[in-house]
Amino acid sequence: MDSIWDIPYIVVDVETTGSDSKKNRIIDIACVISLGGKIVNQYHSLVNPHQMIPEFIVDMTGITNDMVYRASEPEDVFPNVQRILKKDKAIFTAHNASFDYSFVKSNFEINNFEFPDIPKLCTFKLAKRLLPNLQKRNVGFLAAYFGIPVKGRHRAYGDAQATAYILNNLLEIAYQEHNINTIEELLAFQNEPMHKFKAPVRSFKFVKESLDILPEEPGVYYFYDEDGNILYIGKAKYLKDRVKSYFALDSPNSKKIAEMIKRIRKVTWTCTDTELAALLLETREIKAHKPLYNTLDKVYRNYPFIKLTINDDYPRIILTHEISDDGAEYFGPFRSIALVEETIQTIEKQFKIIKCDLNINKNTKIDPCFFYHIKQCGAPCDARVSQQDYAYEVSKVKNYLSGYPDGVIEKLKAKMKEFSDNMNFEQAARVRDQIMEMRKVFERQRIVPTSINQNNLILVLPATVSGKIAEVFFIKSGKLKFQKTLADLDIIEDTFEDLQKIYFNGNSSDFPYSQADIKEMKIITSWAFSVRDYAAFIYLEGKNSQEVISELSIAYSKICNGEALDDNVFGEE
Repeated sequence: MDSIWDIPYIVVDVETTGSDSKKNRIIDIACVISLGGKIVNQYHSLVNPHQMIPEFIVDMTGITNDMVYRASEPEDVFPNVQRILKKDKAIFTAHNASFDYSFVKSNFEINNFEFPDIPKLCTFKLAKRLLPNLQKRNVGFLAAYFGIPVKGRHRAYGDAQATAYILNNLLEIAYQEHNINTIEELLAFQNEPMHKFKAPVRSFKFVKESLDILPEEPGVYYFYDEDGNILYIGKAKYLKDRVKSYFALDSPNSKKIAEMIKRIRKVTWTCTDTELAALLLETREIKAHKPLYNTLDKVYRNYPFIKLTINDDYPRIILTHEISDDGAEYFGPFRSIALVEETIQTIEKQFKIIKCDLNINKNTKIDPCFFYHIKQCGAPCDARVSQQDYAYEVSKVKNYLSGYPDGVIEKLKAKMKEFSDNMNFEQAARVRDQIMEMRKVFERQRIVPTSINQNNLILVLPATVSGKIAEVFFIKSGKLKFQKTLADLDIIEDTFEDLQKIYFNGNSSDFPYSQADIKEMKIITSWAFSVRDYAAFIYLEGKNSQEVISELSIAYSKICNGEALDDNVFGEE
């Protein structure tokens, strides 16, 4: 049985000329592929429906008859969608999935395309079962609930992207609170009858005094039974709101939570300066105490990494679960093995690096293999590529993984212009979409570099703690080494000594990495990505301590003045 994190979810959204899948047609379609809790690819296109769009749909979507008249034909769009839906083990996913599913299936059949036999997952049904106390569960409301920005509401791509982020949040809840591990369990769960579990009144009287004095700060909370055993450890951005929600009059989220609340006799908490500190403290405490109801977090997972053996004469790229002090460069950690395997396959197709296990000997020549003949390897085994040229190819792989465009976008721009000059607008539009996808990939990786060896940065963002102005985090080689909340500008100068000790002490890396380090690295990476829209990222490469302090002061001043933080201001390389 496959893990819910190893399955590609094809999140689909369509805009149509009406609500009848037999009579009406698709005018806008998007497929966003989510794998391992991350968006890995997307496709979207307007479609010529060859029928008029009603005025109310034009008003709602902004898609006019003139726009679709010049749009791609169904026979050009649907084969692309079909290829995506035919991905191995793919799940058709949508909000109110029956609507999108029926339209895609019907439009395929009308245009003589085979619709794949693919399972269907509905994020509305999941939200209904996982978040029963919410008043609304439409895409806009759920996006606001999870803090997801929606760009292009009521357009297929905007809604599909938002739904993909909503899905990843729902998967986390299903995994953490309902013990759902496999895709079979998830597909069955969406259709399970709704149950009501009343919060036990008896438990409330034991903890009422504690609930009244809970602080509105980030931290970690602990639930105890009558014998003093820890039942559950959780983290919260606002302790008061989170802990009190367990004892609200509305029903708890699951039978598991209702059973736990029934046993609670005491509540304690530890405040932290930041939400990230709460996340890290929670995982450490769970591993130390192994509470009964933290069933999924008691042991460390083996997260996969991409390893580039740059210390070899002819480096290779491989999947690994360990980080060693062997001179190699590591990228990750990733949640899903499938995601790593897909990334490696993409690299092997795009770059001419070794794909076999052959031990390359400079004094021995061997007839090149199949990969050389299809131009996916430079054949160092036959001395057809110099070590210097091979090193250049490896540098391109490294840049690709680290988020550097390395000229790829510029080449695509030139290609798009060539198609446009030759009046081949369909091909030009496809290249334009490729450029957009490449930018999104690079920008995402640029925000949180995946290279562990060079993941040295400082994050600055507005504080969530009362009386503080900014939060500062020093990350070295993927590890959180220092954090502080700042109340005034003078404190920035006080961090100079910490800056020197952490980044300018002559040590280039932070080996060894324990399983605990890797788990915390995963938390830090995910959290940093979640605050990307309102944090400044100061990259350390090529800078001295005075330059970093200056940039830190600029970011702090922007927060004080209520100005937006541009994460690329300090990240240019």
